[in-house]
Amino acid sequence: MWAAADDKWDSNWIEMLLNDMKESATNAAFGKIQSIDEHSQKLCHYVNDLTFDYRGIRWYRQLKYFLQFEGAGKANPIYGLWNTADLREIKLGNYSYDYLIVFDLLSKTEIAGSSESIFYKRIHPDAAGGGMHKNSNKGINATARIMLRHLVNPIPDGLISEYVRLASGNKALLIVALPFKYLVAYCFMISNNRFFSKDLS
Repeated sequence: MWAAADDKWDSNWIEMLLNDMKESATNAAFGKIQSIDEHSQKLCHYVNDLTFDYRGIRWYRQLKYFLQFEGAGKANPIYGLWNTADLREIKLGNYSYDYLIVFDLLSKTEIAGSSESIFYKRIHPDAAGGGMHKNSNKGINATARIMLRHLVNPIPDGLISEYVRLASGNKALLIVALPFKYLVAYCFMISNNRFFSKDLS
């Protein structure tokens, strides 16, 4: 497992993921997300309660992952429970984004999505990724630049070509699906207020 220093797990996190792996006969499992702030208070956020489940034949699970918007929390399954043998087959130096690690691992295994245990994803002013919290110290100008960058190109630079590079046997499928990926990204941004989260209080 990978574990980020500022995130939290349910007390039964590992136990439940291990059970999910056994019951689904998969080599990986991840729970659902609850966003929290720097004081561990719950945040209302578009990734809350999403279940990240990628099962089925290889081309289907990789295509499903590819089509999902990067801003919708899909890198978080990297913090799930994995079969050690699968992790030993990858070289971390080959990837420029967490998304690519998960995508490549999907060529080797399915990921069971669990709704029984919660991963508490901390969002705070100094966080490197995710949507910006309303108390962010980035300022209005920085916020405007980030919003404009996402509107012009909602997908991180170089990511598409890396997906295609890692899509063994599925390259043509990803290229054909590329317009749909941009459509999903813009629809998600419009419908989910992409850039800010709010306190539940």
